[in-house]
Amino acid sequence: MSLRTKVLLPLGFFGILLMGYLYGYWMPHSLEDIRAEYRSSTERHLDSVIVGLTPLLLGHQLDTIYENLDALRDQNSDWTSIELDDAQGRGLYPLTKPPAQTVASPREEVHVLEKKIIYLGIDLGTLTVKVDFFHRLSQIETEHHQLAAIMFVVILAFILSAWFVLERIVIRPVDALSKAATELAQNRFEGRPLEKSGDDEVSRLVDRFSEMRAAIHDNQMALQRYKNQLEDTVQQRTAELLLARDAAQTANKAKSAFLANMSHELRTPLNAILGFSSMMRRDPGVPASQYGNLDIINRSGEHLLTLINDVLEVAKIEAGRMQLEIAPFDLGSMVRDVVDMMQIRAHEKGLQLLIDQTSEFPRYIKGDEARLRQILVNLVSNAVKFTEHGGVTLRLGVKQNAKAHLLIEVEDSGPGISAQDQARLFEPFVQLAEGAAQRGTGLGLTITRQFVQLMDGDITVESTVGKGSLFRVNLPLELASTADLPTAESEGHGEVLGLAPGQPSYRILIVEDQLENQLLLQRLMCNIGLDTKVAQDGLQGVEAFKEWHPHLIWMDRRMPVMDGIEATQRIRKLPEGHSVKIVAVTASAFKEQQQELFDAGMDDFVRKPYRFSEIYDCLARQLGVIFVYQTDEVQHAAPAELTPAMLALLPFSLRNELKAALENLDNERITAIVGQVGEIDSNLGHTLTSLVEYFNYPAILDALSEAASDQPRTI
Repeated sequence: MSLRTKVLLPLGFFGILLMGYLYGYWMPHSLEDIRAEYRSSTERHLDSVIVGLTPLLLGHQLDTIYENLDALRDQNSDWTSIELDDAQGRGLYPLTKPPAQTVASPREEVHVLEKKIIYLGIDLGTLTVKVDFFHRLSQIETEHHQLAAIMFVVILAFILSAWFVLERIVIRPVDALSKAATELAQNRFEGRPLEKSGDDEVSRLVDRFSEMRAAIHDNQMALQRYKNQLEDTVQQRTAELLLARDAAQTANKAKSAFLANMSHELRTPLNAILGFSSMMRRDPGVPASQYGNLDIINRSGEHLLTLINDVLEVAKIEAGRMQLEIAPFDLGSMVRDVVDMMQIRAHEKGLQLLIDQTSEFPRYIKGDEARLRQILVNLVSNAVKFTEHGGVTLRLGVKQNAKAHLLIEVEDSGPGISAQDQARLFEPFVQLAEGAAQRGTGLGLTITRQFVQLMDGDITVESTVGKGSLFRVNLPLELASTADLPTAESEGHGEVLGLAPGQPSYRILIVEDQLENQLLLQRLMCNIGLDTKVAQDGLQGVEAFKEWHPHLIWMDRRMPVMDGIEATQRIRKLPEGHSVKIVAVTASAFKEQQQELFDAGMDDFVRKPYRFSEIYDCLARQLGVIFVYQTDEVQHAAPAELTPAMLALLPFSLRNELKAALENLDNERITAIVGQVGEIDSNLGHTLTSLVEYFNYPAILDALSEAASDQPRTI
């Protein structure tokens, strides 16, 4: 309903109500009042007439009475009849009574007024007057109608005036405000200025609205400017983010390419170093005096490989290329293995390495066993390394929150870590210990934290200088059962001597661009009696396959001219290409690239640097080759059990040097001294080398102690 309708309805209702009051109440009541007043005035007039007739009646002056009544009738035209009767009812005036009218005229309203004439209690007669009220009342009614018409005109004029005034000072401004508000709601500010009708509340409302509209318009314009500026900023930031994303992707690609190149460039020569040193170590023609030198080469290569692996692990995590390998495993067995492995180092330093007997944890869980083992090894190894007195305690438990978590705590009684050092403890290449006694890459704790975070866990440290440190790892826990565990693989059979009798003659093609790796693989194949050929790159490998049809191909992945993936794809498309076994020999840093190799058509892969057993096991898997292994009877060079009597033959000074080197974990001195022992006694040197290779330092130290006690020193 519009404002005009809301204003017009009350005005119309007021006019109708007022007219209804005039015609329905005031005029009828007014006529009744006038009629009553007229009757009353007529009766008062009759009373005055009676007063004048009384002495005339007493004096029987009938002529005078007749004259007076005739004059009275002439004076009052609305008196239609005057009758005067004596006390006995005889008519005195008029002398002849007019006939009575049975039906009143429609234009007559006759009222009969009858008055007794009594004087001092004596009834003198009765005066009866018939009065026609019609003329008098019709005149008054006409006047009332005229008045009502005038009042109707006045009321109508009032309503129209009120309507005009309200329309001018209220409705039009409010209607204009409504339209302006609608335009404002539609963000239209171009409307003309609002008109004011004066200096009243509506005008002030118009002023406030005009000010508000101007302010909103200014704010809208400012907001539009800010919006345009923000859109420009967002577009600029989006462009910058896209550039940053492209740069990050380029950097990640560059990092991945760098890792792949470095992995290939570092692992490939290491493969030759470790392979040939191991081959020379097994060569019976090598003098025993050179075993120590070969062990140094091999240990140095293994140490270098560890450093390379640590650096590559960190780089792979930062590049987002690290992936967890979730599988069920025996947590209890893994913990025992780690403790047993670290127990040797702890015993050498006179430390106690214990598993807290209050530890309660599930034996079988699901997770990345290799990563979790590395976490435990890094934490326990660090604790043993930096602790000189007391011991190291390993605790495991389960914490039940919204989800079960595995808690791992490694506590030591070492020197502790200051708050300043704790802040940078997990940073790469940070070594808190001073001097050369504590050597390492400085990546152990960095890798540990990254592995923990990769598993959606967290690692914290609590330490007090002079009292020790406590490392706490919190990892999500997923339980497993015995049925989930994979079937354990059979243990190795020992060193491969050759093919078992009755084996087919196999042709082996080696596709490798590095000469040293060609020679290593070729010798490994020739040592067991397999026929081999070598191709320098993938293209030559494809041509060699066409001509020679080998049973198995050792395929390097990265080669000039044509890489191993393309060569494999081409071979698979050739006749008999699906029957040949193709094994990738790769130095890739990324395990996820294995799927790329399988997708290209390769059957298996071996990662550089490889152990000889990995090569032979792969041959057995792919070709079903059966080997002859070195048995206990034919192991003429197998190390004998170390006895105190064997060590007692060594010079006292050499034994002391060996003991000091073992207690200080000085690998270089240990290797050099074992080499000197080999020059004195080759069998003893071979035995010590085997024990050193497996870090079985306690066995050597126990034998040295018994040898010293069995053979008293002469002073």
